[in-house]
Parts: sequence; C-alpha cells; structure tokens
Amino acid sequence: MRFTFFIFFLFLFFQNTFSQPSYLRGRVLDSETNQPLAFVNVVYNNTQKGVVTSIDGEFRLKLSDDFQYLRVSYLGYEKKTIKKEEIGGSSVTINLQPTSYDISEVKVLPGINPAHRIIHAAIENKPVNNPENLSSFSYYAYNRMHFTIDTSVLEQRNQKIDSLKMLGQDTLITSLDSTFMRMQRFFRKQHIFLLEAVNKREYMKPDRNLETVIASRVSGLQNPSFSLLATQMQSFSFYNDFVEVLQYSFLSPLAKGSTKKYFFLLEDTIYKNADTVFIISYRPYKNKNFEGLTGQLHINTNGYAIEHLIAETSVRDDAFGVKIQQQHEFVQNLQWFPVELNTTIEFKSMSASIGDTDISLMGLGKSYIDSIKIRPTLNKRKFREVEMLIEDDAHQQPDVYWDKFRPRSLSDKDSVTYHVVDSIGEENNFDRILFVLETLASGYIPYKFLNIDITSIIDFNQYESVRLGLGVMTNEKVSRFFSVGGYGAYGFGDKGFKYGATFELTPFNLKHHKLGLHYSRDVIESGGYSFYSQQPELTTSIFRSFYIENMDEVEKFEIYSESRALKFLEYRPFFRRSYHQTTNGYAFNTAEPAENFSFSEAGVKLRYAYQEKFAQTPRGHRMSMGTDYPVLQMNITRGLNLMDGQYNYWRISARIKESFQTRNFGVTSLALSGGINPFDVPYPKLFAGKAAYAIVGIYAQESFGAMRMNEFISNRFVNLFLTQNFKSLLFRTEKFAPEIALVQNISYGTLDFPESHLNIPVKAPEKGYFESGIIFNSLLRQNILTYGIGVFYRYGNYAFPKTIDNFAFKLSIGFELGTLN
Repeated sequence: MRFTFFIFFLFLFFQNTFSQPSYLRGRVLDSETNQPLAFVNVVYNNTQKGVVTSIDGEFRLKLSDDFQYLRVSYLGYEKKTIKKEEIGGSSVTINLQPTSYDISEVKVLPGINPAHRIIHAAIENKPVNNPENLSSFSYYAYNRMHFTIDTSVLEQRNQKIDSLKMLGQDTLITSLDSTFMRMQRFFRKQHIFLLEAVNKREYMKPDRNLETVIASRVSGLQNPSFSLLATQMQSFSFYNDFVEVLQYSFLSPLAKGSTKKYFFLLEDTIYKNADTVFIISYRPYKNKNFEGLTGQLHINTNGYAIEHLIAETSVRDDAFGVKIQQQHEFVQNLQWFPVELNTTIEFKSMSASIGDTDISLMGLGKSYIDSIKIRPTLNKRKFREVEMLIEDDAHQQPDVYWDKFRPRSLSDKDSVTYHVVDSIGEENNFDRILFVLETLASGYIPYKFLNIDITSIIDFNQYESVRLGLGVMTNEKVSRFFSVGGYGAYGFGDKGFKYGATFELTPFNLKHHKLGLHYSRDVIESGGYSFYSQQPELTTSIFRSFYIENMDEVEKFEIYSESRALKFLEYRPFFRRSYHQTTNGYAFNTAEPAENFSFSEAGVKLRYAYQEKFAQTPRGHRMSMGTDYPVLQMNITRGLNLMDGQYNYWRISARIKESFQTRNFGVTSLALSGGINPFDVPYPKLFAGKAAYAIVGIYAQESFGAMRMNEFISNRFVNLFLTQNFKSLLFRTEKFAPEIALVQNISYGTLDFPESHLNIPVKAPEKGYFESGIIFNSLLRQNILTYGIGVFYRYGNYAFPKTIDNFAFKLSIGFELGTLN
C-alpha cells in the first residue's frame, strides 16, 4: 500500500511538473509616454476570457492549447491584436496608441441604460463591500511618493523647436533647446523628491482607527514627520459619497443618486471563472455642475463590488488635477479589499514657464496593501485621540527591513534621488526647515532655544493702527519641563507700549498638561470675547481684528492650567485679576461714575470635539485632522468681590460649530453662539456685537459684515452665522469655476441696564439684526492664493434710511489647497 501510494504521488508530481499549463506574462504601456496602463483588458482568441492588467500595467494570463492571438483593449486607446507567432516567448511588452477619442463625446443610447442596473446593484451592495463596515480589520501598507514635473512637456519641446525653425528664430531655439536639454538630463536621472513609509493600520467599527508609521525614509530629511503625507493622498474607500484627495472632495460615481449626475456607459464585459466583470465608463452630465470625476469602474458580479477603478478630475483645465487608480481583491474569500492604490496629482498652480510652455509640479503616490486580516481581535484600549503617529526608530530601519515591504527594489533613479537630495538636504539643513514648519503649525517660529510667536510680530486694528512687536518663549532646548518668555509691542496709532511675561510648567513632561503664570499690560477689545483651543484656528475670522476700534487699557495677572480630559475635552481653568481703563470717555453710572474698573475672576474655558483625531509627530506636536461632529466651546466666568474685585457676576458664553458636505448643495457651515451676564456690570463685561464693517473691506467669517463697530452691546445675545458654499455647483466652465457662497447672519440681544452706561450710545439688537451676503470665491488665482469678491446687505428693523449705507463690499482670500473659510 505504501509503495502504491508512493507511485501515485510520483505520478501527480510529474504530471504537475511537466504538464504545467502555459502562462504568458506581459506589460502594457502607453506608446507615447512609456507609462504603464492599469486595468487594460487582455483576452485571447474570439472569447471574453482573459485578465485585466494590474495597477502597474502587468498581467499573467493562463493560455490553453488552442491559443492563437491576444486582443487588447482600453478606453481612449486603439485596440490591438497580437498573434501567437508575434509573441515569441513567455513574456511580452504591448504598446497601445492613444486615440483622439473623448469620453465627453460618447453617444447616449436610447431606452434604458444597461449600465444603470449594474451601478444601482453596486450602490445597494455598498454596505457589504465597504471594508470600513467590517467589525475590524488590519493590514500593513508600503507607501511611496515622488515629485517630478509633467514629463509630457518634454515631448512638446520638439514641436516647439520645429515651429521656431520654420520662423527662423535660431537664437530663441538655442536658448529653449539648452534649457530643455538640461531638464531632460535631470529628470531622466532623478526625481525632485522621494519619500517612502511603511505603516500598520488597525481599525474597529465604527470609528476607531490607528495608523502607525513603522518605517520612514524621506530624501533630504532625517525627520520622518513628512512621511505622514504619503499615507494621506486619497480616500481608502471609494464607497463613501465623497472621494477625498488632500483637502478636496469629489462626488463618488457610487454615491446615492449618482445616475442623475453621471453618464454611465457599459464598455465591455470579461468573464473570470464563474464571475463576470462589467467595465463601465462614467463622466458628469454636461448640464450638471459639481465636483465630479471621470473614468472607469470594473464591477464584479461577486457581490457587485469594485474590482478596479480609474478616476480623474473631470475639468482638465482646473488649477488642480488628480488621477486615482485602485485595485481590489476578494480577500480570504470573505471581503473585497483595496490592495493597490495609485494617485497622481498635478499642481497646476505651482508651475514654471519656459518660453510659452508651462511646466507643472506632479506628485505620484503608490500604496501596496498586504497582510490583510479580516475581523481580527483588537484591543479597544490602544485606540486614542491620536490616530496617526510615527515610531521613534521609524527613520532608522535598515535596507533588509525595507526589503520585506517593497514590492520591487529601488530603481537607479530612486537611488540617485536619495543620494543627491540627501546631500542637498544636509548642506541646506532641510531638517531644520521642517522643524520650523512643524513648529509654525503651533503658531511659533523656532530660533535656537527660543520660539517666536508669529502673531506678535505685526498686527493692525483701528485703535493701534500698525502694531509691531516680538514675543518669545524658551523651547525644549532649554528644558522640557518649563518655559519662560514674554513680549513687547508698540502701537503707532495710540503711541503706546505693551508688554507681558509668562512662565509655564509642564509637569512630568506631559506635553498637553501645563501650569502657567502670566502678567501683561496691553489693550483688548472692550466687551470682546473669544473661545479656547489649544491649536490655532486658521479661518478668515482672523481678519476681524482689522476693524476693532474700542479698546480698554488692561493690566492683568493670571494663573491657569491647560489639559485634556474625557478623551475629547480640552479645558483651561484660571484665576485672574485685571484693571481696565476705558479709552473712549465711557463711564459706568455708580454713585461716582467710573472710567476704570477692577475685576477678580475665576473660571474655565472648555472645548469639546467628539471624535476629533490627531496626527502626532515624533517631537510630540499634534495636528488636528478634524472631526465629523459639531465642536462645542464654552466660557464660564465668575466675578468675585475679593482681592480688589469690585463686581459680583456670572459671565457665560458658548459656541457650537459644524460643517458638512452634501451631494447637491456643497458645503454648509453653521456657527451658533450666545452669552449671558444678567448682572449690572460695566461695558467691558458685556458682549459687543461681532461687527466687521467697512464700505470696502476683507471678508471675515463669523462676523457681521454690514454692522457698524460698537453699534450694539448686550448682556444677553444669540448670533447665527450660516454659510452655504455651493462650490462650483451653480456655474462652471472648463477654464472658469468660481465658488459661490450665500451667507445669512442674524443677531438678537437685550441690555437690561441701559441707564448704567454713560457718555456713549448703547443699544441692543432686541428686534433682531439681519444681513445677507453673497461671496464669489476663486475668481482670480495667484500661485496657491485665490481671490474673490462679495457684498453684504443689512435689512429689517435696523436698516438705514439711505440704501447705500446698508451695503458692505468684501474681498475674499483663500488657498488653492484648502480654502481659508
């Protein structure tokens, strides 16, 4: 029996060894750019049986004995047939010629669109096919990204030279030819910049996520913080309603109701074993204005899931272009899961001109996902508010470690990039520059052992006019446990010096827990209020300070602490004494009218952002990645009759902010704020209206653009700021896509003791203050900056008799990569 079994085993061995079915390996390239083409259909003979190329343009096809020829087809390229005798081996390289075929010119077929049935089935199955609906998963990912230029311009060079030769402009030919030759030599040899990262991701439904960078290599840098960029290039899942690339959002072709926005066309069908793959092209309908994509979906009948996809921005002449490619596999016969992701970003706003040719910066990212585990057992305790972090030794991993994750070895061009850029980085101290940029995100410029407060250098308001100053704090080079600093400033309008000093203690090196002492003599807005955050908020609301007129001279001493609790709560308890001197002749009506006041206050400032996530750099700096939930902020202050405090009161204010995107209306932003102080107190402890009026001025979010400065004062108030940014949904052409935003602002307030306030007019918006506005953003672009215009109009009970007085005209400022709003 043993001998019989042994003979049977040998038979199977020889059968499998010498009777292996033949396989053909190949790669499909663009004949003009020599770039690999992903998801090309490769079938053999007169059948629909075959394969699709990988995201790197490669394929492996099992051939039967009756193999005669290959048929290769790809949308936008000429079809190609390759006979068996033309292959001549077990591998082949196939070059496809682009056609002038334009997806925007496809014909619409009459009757029911057969692609819609497939798309509707894919949409219905999104909850099952979306990996982020799993109870848990984990994987390792190798990410790489390099920056270069749009190499198609090098091809355009020859056409340009030929044109100049015909015109006889030999001098210009020599100049252009020399420049392009140098560029060609450079980009054949190396990239501009290269980074690699290996990260481990662990996920638990619904929103527990942890990505840890375990290996990092960045050309020119030792600091691995920049490697976080490689992991954030594009959305992991294409099943969400919006596809995220950097800070841009595009409506997914698999969003609910997408068949009313996109035109779908069934291009081809491929049979793979027992499954069928439908290849469907899509593009936005011509009469639909939205941030859309164009490309292909390969839908597998196994669950009607995405197997492959291609997506690129549908407006080709925009200042920002992106192309996405994803490859999904049915992992462990359980779940469709993305395994390869490509992203190409063209920064058209970051370009240089040589002659008449514009050369754009390109970013090319690749992610390879491996070691996927479906529904592993994970520990909830390891998931914190920090969603992304970098291990301390990530930048020190040896080559043998990298070899375990790289799908292929570094190319000669990659190696040259590392060698050359590392040398340049060391010579120019790129790590120092990154350290500066990282610290700038916290609002400081590091210089040796000092951090310079950016906001202290220059400012402008109507009271001080131009304000110049300097504020510094010692950094970790002095001590990780404490810092000391101060500031000085001079206002050219009030001709006054201001100064202050601060001491902060970080106990046990807990970076997000501080104890502080502060003393200052400065000016602040009378009746002003602000809300607390440990990180600076970059919105256009910062421009409101330009309009402030009414300020008090204040001497203040404060003791405080800053900390986090309950995972998402930031708090700042404090006790302070302050002395206020009014500057506009105001007096408080007491037995002896007073123009200066002494306050003793205890209180707390709170900020609660549920599910707010952070990325943490090796130096411990945290960068907020935002939250999908409303953010709540509150100030609670108790005025005390002790330690020279003259007034007993409660002053409470709060704000809730939310911003969300919808398929048909763009981005809705809402801020609701209110406050109360029911006691008879001087003007500085009331609530001034958030006015920001100038007949022509800069738009400031969360302020009343047509409300005069110091027009209203309240001891109870509620403000509503509502903005509906339609993006380009209302109007768009191929070369012009302004963003149109409608603004509605409302304020109600009361003033209980108007007789207590002397020498200045006081009133509250008891009948309701109303204004509406329209902002046209992105009318002009200059590098990464965008400019627009807007107009506000006030109406209702507080409208002025003269119509023109109710208008305020605004200039809006934003950034091309993420609007400042």
